[in-house]
Formats: sequence, C-alpha cells, structure tokens
Amino acid sequence: MSLDFISVIVPAHNEEKYLSQCLTSLINQDYPSDKYEIILVNNNSTDGTKKIAENFKIITIDKKTGPVGAVRNAGAARAQGSVLAFIDADCIAHGNWLTTGAGLIKNGNTVCGGGYDLRPKPFWLEKAWLLKTGNRLKTSLVDALL
Repeated sequence: MSLDFISVIVPAHNEEKYLSQCLTSLINQDYPSDKYEIILVNNNSTDGTKKIAENFKIITIDKKTGPVGAVRNAGAARAQGSVLAFIDADCIAHGNWLTTGAGLIKNGNTVCGGGYDLRPKPFWLEKAWLLKTGNRLKTSLVDALL
C-alpha cells in the first residue's frame, strides 16, 4: 500500500478536560508534519471542546447527530489521506504512534491497532483496562484484577 499521507481522525463529544493533551500528542509526532493531517469531529459538544480545538492548527468539522461510528465516518469523508488513523479525544498517542503505524502498513499490514498512554490521573477503570502484565496487555477489567 502506498503511504503518501495519513489522516488522523479524532471524534470528540464534551472532551474539554482531555482534548488538549490528545491534540498536543498528535501535533508532536515524530512523523513528518507535512505527511499527515488531524481532523477533529465535534459531536455536538456543549462544553469548550470546539473552542479548545480552534487553538490548534487542525481541521475541525461538526457532526451533530449519530453514534461514534457515524462521527468517525464524517471525519473519514473529509480525509485527504490514503491511510486513516483513529484515536479517541481522551487518549494520548506515543510520540512515534504514526511512524510505528506507517511502518506496519509498509510491511503489508492493512489494519493495525496500537497502544496509547493514559492521561495524568486517569479513572480507575482506564487504569485497569490498560494494565500491563509481563509482555501481555490486559484488555478487560476481569483480567486486570487477576
């Protein structure tokens, strides 16, 4: 697959507490800045989500109705990239998140899943969801408590 340009799509609904951290992590990627775009899809937020997004050099669009899948699809419809990368607005991408994903795609992978960092002071459920044990990433609350 040709990897000319990546579109990062961030669905957001009332994410003012976390959005700055997410967008900062995306802007600070080690991937060339002219090789990706960030599209925030504002899903009818009633807090300061849209205003925060306007402080960043990103594309912001509105999708007032629909579930998160429809919000992601609205971002995909606006995307210019040959590759789509999705991340939630309350997540923090590692500095090499896009570079790692691009490398996996260049090696023949068509769908990749990746890790992310928790923001400072995450909820207990978020910590449990991402608890690492050895080389295995725990992916459920039940596993995390074992």
